[in-house]
Amino acid sequence: MSGHHSAHDRDTLVRRLETMLGQTMLPGNTITRLRNGDQIFPAMVRAMQAATRSIDLLTFVYWTGVPARVIGETLEERARAGVRVRVILDVFGAARINRDLVTSLEEAGVLVHWFRPPVGETADVTGIGKRTHRKICVVDETLAFTGGVGIAEEWDGDARTPDEWRDSHFQVTGPSVAAIRAGFIDDWATSGRPLSSHHDLFPPHPSDGPASAMVVLGESEVGESAVALLKRVLLEVATERVRLTTAYFSPNEEMAGWLSDAAERGVDVQVMFPGTHIDKRLPQANGERAYPELLEAGVTLWSYERTMLHAKVLTVDGLIADVGSSNYNDRSIQHDEEIDLIALDPDLVAVLDQDFESDRVHCIEVDEHWWEQRSLLERAQSAASGLIDGMI
Repeated sequence: MSGHHSAHDRDTLVRRLETMLGQTMLPGNTITRLRNGDQIFPAMVRAMQAATRSIDLLTFVYWTGVPARVIGETLEERARAGVRVRVILDVFGAARINRDLVTSLEEAGVLVHWFRPPVGETADVTGIGKRTHRKICVVDETLAFTGGVGIAEEWDGDARTPDEWRDSHFQVTGPSVAAIRAGFIDDWATSGRPLSSHHDLFPPHPSDGPASAMVVLGESEVGESAVALLKRVLLEVATERVRLTTAYFSPNEEMAGWLSDAAERGVDVQVMFPGTHIDKRLPQANGERAYPELLEAGVTLWSYERTMLHAKVLTVDGLIADVGSSNYNDRSIQHDEEIDLIALDPDLVAVLDQDFESDRVHCIEVDEHWWEQRSLLERAQSAASGLIDGMI
């Protein structure tokens, strides 16, 4: 793999990222990729079961099914055992949660905070669209999880059938855990409850892992967020190869331009997104309007046809990985609270690039022929989506 990142002097690259993104890259992290529900949920549940002081869980999607029930039961059991358990649920993203579960969580002593319910000041139109899309779980301040996964039966299994979604999630130890936790506290601050208590020891973190990493928190704001800057910087840094996997690929004109610019510089840019099994047609239809420009620039587009592809992974030059909650779309760079973890870790990138290769087996290539073969309905949806997208 080493040939892929020969063009970068690592120290210069670190300084470049730090300067452009205004964050410090901390060495010594260990980042483990967990693939699909069969790996993700057991790892999270085991970590929670071992908690002795605190569990902080923030999620956009908390629906129903086995993972939702098992994680709920685990949180209740730990809260009853005296562990401080705090849970943030997005009021829209988690709307399908079983309400009895919420009641039993609270009765067990879990502190539940609904993020930005549409009441009072946030009932105005701008507030309603500003959601938290972050996925964060931190156990005892020392072990963190972040990535794409929602807590619902859709994510159970190993992406073998359309009923089992394809996703990647990441287990983190080391100095970056504190920065991930800052993303939780940032959204917890809106609860009006104390930010810390005697359960918090703010322990030192081991720093013997191979990955240098930084955490970028995207805020729901006017204009582009830190996540937009991050994607732009990473695509400008690329000299050889870019592998982007995203659940919702609907780049605005600028975002499409960042990909095209890289491809026109001679970077091998490949993008993978869900095809037939996508759970929302509108963002997909909207994204299709960018395909001709991207194809003309030399970007390779892959439509994943096995199940819903929900992973959010960007790798650059065999050296940099960007993982977390953000998609390559307008929502993630403007409207939602997001969390991205950027790591310099060739071994992690090798795993992620291998995932891309094995997922590609289940893809069809979107090329000019594919574009010309679209049905009238698909063309109409794509045209209409631009109008709708401009209004919301």
